[in-house]
Amino acid sequence: MFKFEDYPEIKEMHEKYEKLSLKSTSISIRIEDNGECEKLDRLFNEAINISENFSKNIYAKVIFDAFYKKIPYLINKKTKKKEKWEDVIGNDFDKIPENQRTRLVSLVEDISLYRFPPEYYNDIDRFEMARIEASMLDLKKEGIKHPTKEQVVQAYRKVYDSDPQEVPFLPKLYKN
Repeated sequence: MFKFEDYPEIKEMHEKYEKLSLKSTSISIRIEDNGECEKLDRLFNEAINISENFSKNIYAKVIFDAFYKKIPYLINKKTKKKEKWEDVIGNDFDKIPENQRTRLVSLVEDISLYRFPPEYYNDIDRFEMARIEASMLDLKKEGIKHPTKEQVVQAYRKVYDSDPQEVPFLPKLYKN
């Protein structure tokens, strides 16, 4: 998973991206539950358009600005070879076709053929991260602002019936 904690501006964009995705997904579920409805179809199309616009123009631009001068190459996950940033993405955001700007978002969301160099990611997958975040949210709901490691592990076990993986950022989540 991308190290969002090292890039607060990208983390903010990621959170907005997730909210927009959830909104269109929830409308889609309502359509499935209630059947076709002109109002829900219109709301769904609007939500998709807003999400796509945000992804292609705002989120992608933030990612581009943060990394186009900083990262000289990307890694092709299929071939494991390094490829120049300029060959994969380009060096002028305005010249990147809109349908290819989502490639920038997919680098951060880790759903792309390409990846940043390994130091930009945690060794944990996004599903494990979601489980840990859900455990932390449960602790917050219980009024525990600065949980200990034991409290985090206990909250995790309560929901997932297993131990959390050893992850490099876990110590940042609890107070020793």
